[in-house]
Amino acid sequence: MSSALALDAAPPGQVAEADTRFAWRVGFLLGLPIAVPAPPLYVFGFACFFVALLRRRPRPPGAGIGRELGMVALIALALVSNVAGLTRNNIDAVRIITTSFFFLLFLFPDCIADKRALLLGFCRAMLIWAVLVIAMAFYLRIWDNGLLLFSVPDFRLWGSGIFPDWPNYMAFMLALAFLLNATMFGRPWQAALLLVAAVLTTSRTPLIALALFLAASLLLQLARLRLGTLLAFGGAALLLAVLLPLLQVVEVDTNFLDRLLVFDDRDDIYSFALGLVQQSPWVGYGGVLLDESIGFTGHPSFHNSYLDIAVRHGLPALAIFLLLLVPPRGSWRSGGLRFAAVVVFVLAGSMFQNFLKHPHILMLYAVLIEASPLFRGPRREP
Repeated sequence: MSSALALDAAPPGQVAEADTRFAWRVGFLLGLPIAVPAPPLYVFGFACFFVALLRRRPRPPGAGIGRELGMVALIALALVSNVAGLTRNNIDAVRIITTSFFFLLFLFPDCIADKRALLLGFCRAMLIWAVLVIAMAFYLRIWDNGLLLFSVPDFRLWGSGIFPDWPNYMAFMLALAFLLNATMFGRPWQAALLLVAAVLTTSRTPLIALALFLAASLLLQLARLRLGTLLAFGGAALLLAVLLPLLQVVEVDTNFLDRLLVFDDRDDIYSFALGLVQQSPWVGYGGVLLDESIGFTGHPSFHNSYLDIAVRHGLPALAIFLLLLVPPRGSWRSGGLRFAAVVVFVLAGSMFQNFLKHPHILMLYAVLIEASPLFRGPRREP
């Protein structure tokens, strides 16, 4: 479904300076997840999309046609589900428009000539947020709560009302910028600052990003080692894993561990949502909210991008959506493990939150999967 032309993107030196400036500014604005008056009306995100659409240049005949046909089919299925949903659910007119035409955002990467500049602009905006998050954490002395900061709901929401999309979406965007700085741009200090800020949001999402980064880095290092060295490292790691708990060197706060592993709220949401999918697998329910309007009394959020699509628009729409998320042919090979770590972070994280239904994040991901060669290029930035 995705265009293979993205793999032939011109390097920064061959892109017009005006295109580079425009892409950087758009990327910076995508790092400002501000909704007015409230989600899903993300003013900067939609403004970036429509302005970029005006700058979209003609492409060779047939280029990207598969993705565009998939996008049109997805919009058509969303409209059908919303029309069907009008007869049985009280769906807001604005939500019908936003849920149906949201998928136009898959056109966004074709409007950006310099994808590297866009990702740089995004990272700069998130770096500013990171500094503000850390500064506010010091000002509020949130460490006085110890590990309860990560388990008590009132403590976890310390940044609510100060920062937009707190905590989960802000944490995700900070973690994404951490991965981009660590894998694409070779900026370890900025990456570390972003990771610290992401962890301070108390969301578990940054832990996924850290685990994927460490796994990719370890695999890249292991690929350079000889078999004997690998066996020595493996034996030492196994010995430590056995001895440290026995010697009680490592102590883990049980409340903190319970918070990391608890998924009871997700279980209720997913069970109810899967029941809805079974009742209407082909058409879905339209742009409904997962709340009392359809009989759900838990937290009013799908907490899963894929279940969101399946419940609202049906399984055929979900299948097309998944195809549109697949990177262009050859991306995994050209981007390598670093590219894979970032892509898997977005896709895996979206299993626990509606990240891919956030306009800023979907536009960033659509650009990211068409920028895989950048993960193999020079990694140091001035």
